[in-house]
Amino acid sequence: MSSTAGPSAPPRGMPILSGPPPVVESDNCRACGKQFNPLWRRPHSCGHCGYQYCSACLGDGQALMPRKADSGSRSSGPLAEFKAAFSMDDRPAGSGYDVEEVCLHCLGMLQVTAASLNMLRALPLKRLKEYLAAYGIECMGPREKEDFVQAVVRAKNPSTGCLSPDAENHYRRKSVPKFQPPPAPPPPQPQPQQPRPTRPTGNYNPYVSPGPYPPPPQYMPNQHNPYRPPPTGWSVPQYAPQPQPNGARQYYTPDGSQQHHYTRPPPPRPAQTPPRPKPAPSPAPVPARPPTPPIPTVLSLVSLPKSYLSSLTVGQLKGILYENHVKVDFKQVLEKDEVINRVWELVQDERHRLERQRAAEEAEENGGVIPNGKMPEVSSEEKQSKVPTGPMPDPDRGLCIVCQDAEATLAVVDCGHLCMCGDCSDIIMATSQECPLCRTRIVTKQRLIRIYRP
Repeated sequence: MSSTAGPSAPPRGMPILSGPPPVVESDNCRACGKQFNPLWRRPHSCGHCGYQYCSACLGDGQALMPRKADSGSRSSGPLAEFKAAFSMDDRPAGSGYDVEEVCLHCLGMLQVTAASLNMLRALPLKRLKEYLAAYGIECMGPREKEDFVQAVVRAKNPSTGCLSPDAENHYRRKSVPKFQPPPAPPPPQPQPQQPRPTRPTGNYNPYVSPGPYPPPPQYMPNQHNPYRPPPTGWSVPQYAPQPQPNGARQYYTPDGSQQHHYTRPPPPRPAQTPPRPKPAPSPAPVPARPPTPPIPTVLSLVSLPKSYLSSLTVGQLKGILYENHVKVDFKQVLEKDEVINRVWELVQDERHRLERQRAAEEAEENGGVIPNGKMPEVSSEEKQSKVPTGPMPDPDRGLCIVCQDAEATLAVVDCGHLCMCGDCSDIIMATSQECPLCRTRIVTKQRLIRIYRP
């Protein structure tokens, strides 16, 4: 994979390297950070920056390395080792170039280095600035894009087309991107521990949750006024029931004092059922479109006056012209009256054709005698529209059907007719776009195939 050109005339199309870079060996790929493995992920050195990459990150970038007299090809691998062991490397040392693999980032920089003046002017300004910053090339006080372009041109060696060793070393040390592992997530912050509730001493009921309020005091008899039985002959007073709230009951102590009221909770209300959603109104029925009116034939219009054409729609008129292969530029024909005139001309031509056909049939029945002594006259419009064309085209002669002069070299793929030359095909594709023999539609120029005859 080497060129026969000498170092004085480097080949065009691929970037040129200044020389072998210092190889930096590592255990991981510089782009993706994956660890190398001798079985399925081998290291590959870049010919420009010298760092090692895996095959997925290295890509298909290639550049040309000048071959020196004291060192052969820098290509490595089992095949290169086999050739070196058996002296099978037939490439001459000291002349030509070797293809070297370069990483994708270096390939973009080398393309700018190898670009011509016009290509540099076509590059965006942002890319020129990134290139100068990557190689540490100073550009003092630029104001226009041309200043950046000239700075790139001045930095290159005119004999080799490469940058200086200082600029390339600056690029290898500071501008080659390196894989940065994603930052580790922050450690979780410790949650403040809440004090565990202590189990109360004494009578503890596990089924009663301890609340912030103390339990209600138990009922104790009135120690200040102990109960005394009533004397004989004394009746217990009957207390009139006092109105209480609904479901409330009143309790009394043995000494007759009112203790407390207990109110029964009201019965639960039945759950309210959610209201049923109202049915969405049905969309209004879309009225059916009326059927498309049929397109009348030209024969049915021969016996009708021109005023009948005004009752037809524009779509029907266009359909009549399309079915009879009449090409009309509707960008120029904008009014309905103009379309009617085109259809009427077609009807008039059909009338004259039928009259000539009928006269020819009557002449055959009379033994070649034309009735009334003459054929039906051709209208002046037909005379003006018809152009003398000469002899009928003959495809078997191998000439173009259109010009009858040049050899037919182009055939239509859709119909298979070999009937046009190169110049006439350009005219047909610019006008009718139809086969001159069978009127088959030619969609694009790629549907024409060139036929070479012996």
